[in-house]
Formats: sequence, structure tokens, C-alpha cells
Amino acid sequence: MPLKDHYKTLELPALAGTADIKQAYRKLVRKYHPDRNADAQTVHLFHDIQEAYEVLSDPAKRKAYDNELKHAGRYTAYQKDQVHTAEQVVKQARDLLRYVQTIQNRSLNYDALTDFILGILSKDNIALLLRAGNAAYTADIIDSVLLSSKDILAVRSFSEIAERLNQLQVVAADRERIAVELSARQYKERQNRIVPYAALGIVLLIIVVMCLILF
Repeated sequence: MPLKDHYKTLELPALAGTADIKQAYRKLVRKYHPDRNADAQTVHLFHDIQEAYEVLSDPAKRKAYDNELKHAGRYTAYQKDQVHTAEQVVKQARDLLRYVQTIQNRSLNYDALTDFILGILSKDNIALLLRAGNAAYTADIIDSVLLSSKDILAVRSFSEIAERLNQLQVVAADRERIAVELSARQYKERQNRIVPYAALGIVLLIIVVMCLILF
């Protein structure tokens, strides 16, 4: 059975977050509900919309579905438009930042966002930027990528982004800025690991104190 394109069904990019998915689903359900139009084609589309929402609104199902798309070579988080110039690479980075900023108060699919950024910073695109040798382009790419990825806290994901940014002709100030962003994520990750153990330690201490008081 062919793998359905649930993102296309809901008219969404793979970057879309849960709020966007819910909003798109409600809009399409109102538009294509069989009570409004009961022809066979509309009923079939309505069932596809429901199936797409069931998959994409569930984090575990969505992750499994995205992996299926990747294995099938059909993952569209990064649309591989034909890029022939450094200017086009810069435009992709700017367009991504604009998109992220428009939905800043809603959730994003951060796995897809990471893939999109790594697509912009592909080996071929980095080569285009290096050949252009334009410091303004490099600064623009760094600004757009760092601002777009500011909520990506996974150290492993951001480390790869930072490594690719550093392959550009990066000035010292920007190299330091990238290092600071990476360090901030590493610190946050360490804190996230420590907090559960600290909480457990406090609970055990309270239990010990209560036992001493009672006995």
C-alpha cells in the first residue's frame, strides 16, 4: 500500500507544530465534512484528513511516520529546491526564520526544524557560500540559523548545526557566539539531568527526618 502524504493532506509543512496541525484539521473538517458534501470523492478525502490528523497529532505515531518517509526518500521537512547561488541559500535561511517567527507562540516540530537547517547547511550549499566569499552572506546565514534554532535544546542536534556553521568563513565574534549558544545548551542539558536526582535526594532526606522524629 502506497505511503500517504499526511502533511500534504492537511496542507502543512513538516515543520508544523501541534497547534498548526489542530488548526488545519478543524478548518478542513468544516470544509469537507460529508454533511456538507456527500459525494464519494469528498467522503474519501474526509477519511484521509481524519487519518492524517490521527497520525500527526500523536507524537509517537508522527515520529514513526516521519521515519517511514525518510526511509522512502520522501521526507519533506527540507524542500530540496534547486539552489545555484549563495544568494538563494541566504534566502532559504531568511525564509525559514520568517516562518519560525510567525509561529513563535506555538509549538514546532523540532526534529523537522533541525533537518531543515541541516539541509540549508548542506555540503553543496556551504561550498556555494565559501566560493562567494561574501562576509555579509555568512553573517546573514549565522543570524538566521541561530535565531531559528534558539529553542532547539538537544545538544546533539545543535552540535551538528554549530559544526556546519563553523565550516563557513566565520569571524572570531561569530565563532564565539556559536560556542556560547552550544555551551548554553550543554549547561541546560546537565541541569535537566541533575534536577530529578536532586528532587529524589530531597524526598529521601524528608523521609529520613520523619523516621528519626517518629522513632
